[in-house]
Amino acid sequence: MRKWILTALAAVALTTASGGAIAQTEEQGTPWAIRLGAFWPTDGNLRNFSDNVWFNAGIDYTLRSEDFKEWIGALDYGSASGINAWMFQVIHKWHDPDQPYSFGIGAGLYTFDPVTGRQTEYGVPLVLDWNFTRNLFLEGKYHWVVSDVDFSGITAQLGYRF
Repeated sequence: MRKWILTALAAVALTTASGGAIAQTEEQGTPWAIRLGAFWPTDGNLRNFSDNVWFNAGIDYTLRSEDFKEWIGALDYGSASGINAWMFQVIHKWHDPDQPYSFGIGAGLYTFDPVTGRQTEYGVPLVLDWNFTRNLFLEGKYHWVVSDVDFSGITAQLGYRF
């Protein structure tokens, strides 16, 4: 599985290098997005229990306002040996239409099912997006799981809006 993740990350790097960063200058009419990438747990015990790098995928639905604010409903799935994770998030993002980046903060419900049983925690996702084209973007998130910091981590994903 690690070879697959490394291959996906290499494809992300090639896409971003060849595509160039183009600022988004108009409001998008595409509310859905899919994302594919990796999750890195920040806790050493969790990395020792599972893997250093997890597979991570997500889907978003975005509601946009005219003052360049977005409300996003996001569902992420992470998987590593011994653990599956579901991350349900509501995120509020801000962006300037003249800039290629946006940032946001939200609230999340994180459900993990390690070998020992199911565990549900609460967290705060901190988000930074970089738009390459109108539809293609790179997203980084820090998942601060406040009720059990052992499950906190960082994701990097390549996304496509449609």
